Amino acid sequence: MPNTQLLEELRFVNSANNSAAGVTDVTPAARIDMQGFHGVLLLAKIGTIDATGTVTFTARSAATDVAGAKLALIATLADTDDDSWVALDLRDPDERFVDWIIERGVANSEVDAVLAIPYRANSLPITQAAADIAASTTAVRPAKQ
Repeated sequence: MPNTQLLEELRFVNSANNSAAGVTDVTPAARIDMQGFHGVLLLAKIGTIDATGTVTFTARSAATDVAGAKLALIATLADTDDDSWVALDLRDPDERFVDWIIERGVANSEVDAVLAIPYRANSLPITQAAADIAASTTAVRPAKQ
């Protein structure tokens, strides 16, 4: 059993910030480089979905750092799924870069955030990027204050 904690085993990437209510597609500003990782968990926090609205969250991949082709890894929400998390877990992608698209249909819906968590790194520990994790700390059996 390794002596590491999750902050040292997983990389956390802020893939998208709040996107106001609308019907246009939401895509990441940057792709997730999977070099050195065997999988990625994509988590989207969806806010209010207006009546008749739908949200489709789809993983994509590409060999280079460009918007990828859609994969058969899709999760769909309806207007009854307000304030929900939706997850896509992609293991051993065929291509180096992974991204995603959130398609918002018919009526307005909000996207609160998207977090990408690459996992199963070839080497540990992982160093978190300051742009994604502004502050962190870890402890094993911390003393009481």
